Amino acid sequence: MRSRIHDEAELRRYVTPTPDELAAIEATRGIFRWNVTPHYASLIDPNDPDDPIRRQVVPTMAEMQPDIVGVEDPLEEVAHSPVKNLIHNYRDRVAFCVTAECAIYCRYCLRKRMVGDGEMMMRKSELRDALAYLREHDEIRDVLLTGGDPLTMGDKALAWLLGELRDIPHIEIVRIGSRIPVKLPQRITPELCAILRDHHPVWLNTHFNHPKELTPEAVAACRRIRDGTRPAIGCGRARRQPDRPTPGHQRRRADPPRPAQRIGPPARASVLPVSGPTHRRNGTPPHVD
Repeated sequence: MRSRIHDEAELRRYVTPTPDELAAIEATRGIFRWNVTPHYASLIDPNDPDDPIRRQVVPTMAEMQPDIVGVEDPLEEVAHSPVKNLIHNYRDRVAFCVTAECAIYCRYCLRKRMVGDGEMMMRKSELRDALAYLREHDEIRDVLLTGGDPLTMGDKALAWLLGELRDIPHIEIVRIGSRIPVKLPQRITPELCAILRDHHPVWLNTHFNHPKELTPEAVAACRRIRDGTRPAIGCGRARRQPDRPTPGHQRRRADPPRPAQRIGPPARASVLPVSGPTHRRNGTPPHVD
């Protein structure tokens, strides 16, 4: 995490920024800052401005286009938060944003309103407030830990939080939404897997957006999770790559190894109308029709 790339000089070690990217780095500075791990940056083709990894993490001026559809909080999560960062949209389940930090700030992020914002980080007292709400509402049986990325938390903090959740009798399902296996697989240590195993069952939901992300390191991280805890669930996004969609043969080529890699079958998800990634939307996806 301390080695993340977040300025032009560091970025030039991996790619030559285009004039559009340089302009966007400045233009988005006060809107949604950017950073990328060295592991993920190493996957970028330095000579291809439309590289699919690059387009996920390096800003472009397309993000600054007028966006009459996009809103800061498309799911009205703040309005459905009885305490800070605990989103209770559905009767029996909640999304618990336990941190505002991520290893990478993906340009399509649903929660760019909060990611990287120090004011949205959770103090321990605020985590306790959310846990108290969960204890008081016995209709809640499913808790999704999200953020930010929960696996950016330290081992001790994560173990404490999982232990507190496991002590609430009516909570049956604990899920973690994380892209750490993809963008910072070195974080998936034996110690982390032991914490997840000690609080079994904990389900880890991740997603791979492009075959290039299925690196040996990412596959090994998923195997460590699978061997030590529960299955990692792969989720492919229905996201448009501007001017160059992912070729069908590449997606098919990535499909057969998944069982051997112990990554579950993909589900489809769509880019929600958050401000910024209008150019990445495909309209109404087929699975919604």
